Amino acid sequence: MLLAEPRRPVGPHTLGLAPCAAWRLNPAVELHWQLIDADWLLYDNSSGMTHQLDALRAAALMAFEDGHPLDHAALLAQLQADLGPVDLQSGQLDTLLLQFCQLDLLLPATGLHHTTHAAA
Repeated sequence: MLLAEPRRPVGPHTLGLAPCAAWRLNPAVELHWQLIDADWLLYDNSSGMTHQLDALRAAALMAFEDGHPLDHAALLAQLQADLGPVDLQSGQLDTLLLQFCQLDLLLPATGLHHTTHAAA
């Protein structure tokens, strides 16, 4: 599955995810990486899914592999350390994090994952 920029605005409510201040790698995932040309192939042994990621998305997900939760500032600092100056448009980092949460690769560090909707 190729993680791509959505064509419409994406936010926590459009993906059914609660907003959070920090994220962590889902402890259930078992990730295997392979660099092919300029893209990374990521195989998640726990889900059986393969993802194709560009350098930014790969670096963002790799930043969580040490097991420590990261907030926006810490993730951006890590991305800049790994990739050099990173020019992210407003909301692009949120979108990337929410996509990883939707794929169950990341979890909110607060322990909350998906929002629940009460029945009317």
